[in-house]
Amino acid sequence: MLLEMGTKLKKGEYFAFTSNVDGHFQKAGFPEDKVVECHGSIHYSQCNICSKIAPMSGKEIPIDYKECIATSLPQCATCRCVIRPNILMFGDYDWMGDRTERQNLNYYNFLKKHR
Repeated sequence: MLLEMGTKLKKGEYFAFTSNVDGHFQKAGFPEDKVVECHGSIHYSQCNICSKIAPMSGKEIPIDYKECIATSLPQCATCRCVIRPNILMFGDYDWMGDRTERQNLNYYNFLKKHR
């Protein structure tokens, strides 16, 4: 419904700002360049060794549900170190916000254009 409302606006000028990390705006059809995910996205990973942010697609983490532990951890395609989700958690000083900063720049340019 939100996407439908946004596309009906003058020239389809809309933007989604969310603190959710689940990617539901993109799944609903919002273009990537019209979304700001201020806490990052569970659909992206980050490597704190080589500073790479990459899509998580196809990187299922196998779980031993009986023991409640991961049986292996995802690795960075560049340096093979363990990666983590590119999401901002409370007290998180290791979050790499580069992707969100690019989204913020798109958002600020959108705001400047419409003021």
